Amino acid sequence: MNVLIYGSGAIGCHIAHLLNISNVNLYLFIRKKRIRFLKSNGFNLIIKDNTKIITKTKILESNNIHFISELSELKNIKFDYIFITIKLINNTDLIYKKIKKLLSIKTSIVMPCTILPSWWLNKYSRKNIKQIIPIKKIIGMTMWVSGIMQNNNVVIKHTQRGYPLKEISNKNKSNADILRKMIRKKSKSPLVKNIYSEIYLKVINSFAFNLIAIKYNQSNNMLIKNQNAINEIKLIMYEFDKLVSYMGLPILQSVNSRVNQTLSSKKHTMSMLTDLRNGKKIEIKNQWLSLMQIDKAIKTNVALSENFYKSTIKLIGK
Repeated sequence: MNVLIYGSGAIGCHIAHLLNISNVNLYLFIRKKRIRFLKSNGFNLIIKDNTKIITKTKILESNNIHFISELSELKNIKFDYIFITIKLINNTDLIYKKIKKLLSIKTSIVMPCTILPSWWLNKYSRKNIKQIIPIKKIIGMTMWVSGIMQNNNVVIKHTQRGYPLKEISNKNKSNADILRKMIRKKSKSPLVKNIYSEIYLKVINSFAFNLIAIKYNQSNNMLIKNQNAINEIKLIMYEFDKLVSYMGLPILQSVNSRVNQTLSSKKHTMSMLTDLRNGKKIEIKNQWLSLMQIDKAIKTNVALSENFYKSTIKLIGK
């Protein structure tokens, strides 16, 4: 079995660890400026449950783990699974077009889950959005894992729901079932009832928590004590939940449950706040733009969320 992980940050490295089992060849796509260092040093991976260390391991280049920086190196490989785990800051259509060239008859692809993807929007946005990757190839998977990467050190701080997944097309069910079984050997991968609902819940959860964490410049241990912040997170979720429910999407997890689940990782700092503090670009604008595509009249329905978004963007000068 051949697996490509396009984007070797904290989540990409964790997935590599989960799939590092017998008969699996892993290919980790790494930026050119880091490839030489990582080929020599590999990744140090620590998996925690908040403060308790569960696993310590090292991901080194080997017979079944390959670090690459050019997709041209992969042109003769037939992949079973391709994961795209990059941050969605720039135009990703160019990346999807490059990845599409690597697809074979048997390939399944797991796309990013922090913005609403084209296959979701084509059903719930009332728009016709170009689908670069065929739906029959896609496995919907969300990533409820708190992780951070510094140099070649990766710390998975907390695993919430792990990697819930489900095929988009029934034609891809067997591949989704195989992937879930592999992940479950080392982590969580719940069976998903409705993948459209699952993707939406991940996106709105990420947007609401990151936006308000940035607004107050607070990590989880401070947000827990900030009732105003918690109320604003819930308000964003309620506004969007009401809208998508009206459009026929079932909401399979309550707002309170989502908030409690995320705040259970007490030592965690939201990924975009961490990136902002480190001077890196963040995904919040792309998230907002994807949410704005749900419906043309959306702004009249999520006015308070829009106010939070605009004031926070103005505050950080983005």
